Amino acid sequence: MTEAASTADPEQSAWRLTLTGAIGKATNTAALFDGRTVLFIGRDPGPEIALYLRDLCFRSVEREVEWFRATEFYRRRRNTKTRRRALEDFRIGMVARLAVRLREIFAATISPKQLLLAREALKKRHPDTELVKPTRRDPKFGEAVQAGLVAGDRIPLSHGVSSSAAPLAIAGGKA
Repeated sequence: MTEAASTADPEQSAWRLTLTGAIGKATNTAALFDGRTVLFIGRDPGPEIALYLRDLCFRSVEREVEWFRATEFYRRRRNTKTRRRALEDFRIGMVARLAVRLREIFAATISPKQLLLAREALKKRHPDTELVKPTRRDPKFGEAVQAGLVAGDRIPLSHGVSSSAAPLAIAGGKA
């Protein structure tokens, strides 16, 4: 088992935890938030791929949030509370779509056995850690969730390049 670490965002919101968990499952790695660091543990090259996907997805979510803030739907929200809730719902939709896409892209390599081994290695190296499940809320703004789902489709995800005979798509393009 190997590990890869990166500086984590100080905000550990539900969407960040959910997306990190989906990336961990797709790459057969276990994730740990340790203060300001995120650590992925698993078999090579899983942890490095997980860090790359985490950075790509988090940057993409933040970029799409900026796009959503410029939409008429968001600007029509009357106060800070409803605007914040619309952003949460947008992120819920986007993270849900990204999680589905990750499962589809990595379906051939996802291994429950490897994921279990990664979680056991994490528990062995960091025995005082506990599994954290993000809080789930029902969306209030269906239009924001739908916009998030569409935004999740715009993110260029692919399995990457391998040594197999069949060429794989790069950056979401066609092989």
